[in-house]
Amino acid sequence: MIRLTANTGAARYSSSAAGETRNVLFVGATDQPARWLFKDHGNAILRLDQLRDTTGPREPATTRALYIEFRKEASKGEPTLTVALAKPDGSAFTTVLRDVTRVLSYRRIGANRIAILFQRGTTLLQADIALESFAVLRQRQVAQVPSAL
Repeated sequence: MIRLTANTGAARYSSSAAGETRNVLFVGATDQPARWLFKDHGNAILRLDQLRDTTGPREPATTRALYIEFRKEASKGEPTLTVALAKPDGSAFTTVLRDVTRVLSYRRIGANRIAILFQRGTTLLQADIALESFAVLRQRQVAQVPSAL
């Protein structure tokens, strides 16, 4: 994965997370073409993590999926996040949550699911998502939070 980052308007390519990430280029084997995560470079990727399978101490961890939080740069009104999952090579990109105010946490639950605790407006919600199909299995309201104290 090579991140396309923007620093003061100039684009540069980096394998580190310095600057604002706008897109990610996936480079495969020599006989496979490179592929961009997004068609254009207008999104701000706030988080891109590899969800890894746990293995033994002598075996390298295998990436099961990619967890992506991004914001559309040209969003109107209150900026919101979108949460997506993708295969390790950037394929099968699937939006799993829209209009998220903020993500409080996410974690693997067993080998086949991820739980995401997030806020949408003044509501705290939790979503359980399958890592095979990227389908939202369940979404429940956890609590209401006050809009002002």
